[in-house]
Amino acid sequence: MSSAGLKVSVNDFIIKAVASTLASIPETNVYYDPAKKEVVPLSSIDICVAVAIPGGLITPIVFNADKKGLEAINIEVKALAEKARKGALLPTEYQGGSFTISNLGMYGVVQFTSLLNPPQVMILSVGGGFTKAVLDDNDELVPKTSLTLTLNYDQRAIPQDLATKFTNTLCNLLEVPILML
Repeated sequence: MSSAGLKVSVNDFIIKAVASTLASIPETNVYYDPAKKEVVPLSSIDICVAVAIPGGLITPIVFNADKKGLEAINIEVKALAEKARKGALLPTEYQGGSFTISNLGMYGVVQFTSLLNPPQVMILSVGGGFTKAVLDDNDELVPKTSLTLTLNYDQRAIPQDLATKFTNTLCNLLEVPILML
């Protein structure tokens, strides 16, 4: 998608969709406090995006991602990734967050599973796009672009039925992106 020279990425849509899903299912926007053995609601939706840097990964945060449009998310993620690669992120720009997205699709990885970043209780692994054959409304095989999403979650905070609701809502938003605009 391009508007006035801006090229919005699949990752931008995924960030927006995750933020919208967290907003629509507030009981998923939580963290787990192991000392108190309790689930704690979060007051804002702050999405961490894994960025490769020399020696590993860092997860800069798009704060209040649910309140931002695709263009703002795109600009912010590019700026954060650049700061991360230069080693210039402030601790407040990468410590915390509600949820992490790790996308290895650009490296040709189709499916993988990411480890949780405690105290966060969910992380989404995004694989690369691929084409598969699907039946259309006329029972004809047509090509469709898909990608693999793998949700890892902490069952102490997110029961399976809630994780399923989260995943279904997220997939619906990604399949029909107009729903989140």
